[in-house]
Amino acid sequence: MPKHYEIKIHLVKGVSVKSDASPVLHIGDTVRYICKEGVARVVFQSGSPYAVSKVHDTHNHTVKKTGHFRYECYVTPTGKTKEISYDRNNPKSGGEHEVVP
Repeated sequence: MPKHYEIKIHLVKGVSVKSDASPVLHIGDTVRYICKEGVARVVFQSGSPYAVSKVHDTHNHTVKKTGHFRYECYVTPTGKTKEISYDRNNPKSGGEHEVVP
């Protein structure tokens, strides 16, 4: 039976982002990315487990593909217009999904 997960993305000291660890996902599970400090955005640069490669925090996404997927996190803090970007030098500013059948 498919499960629903909420992956939390955090704004760290107003200057960087961090994603909580993801559980192992299965085909049919749904995922929503949330950030209590602002609006989250997730980008899969090299393949996505979903039908889309860019994900916004207002939608649930159904897992459609098996494999290992890395993603980058971005947050626009509440009341701001400038997005805090993924930092390639900080692997915790992104995340990974392992998807099995």
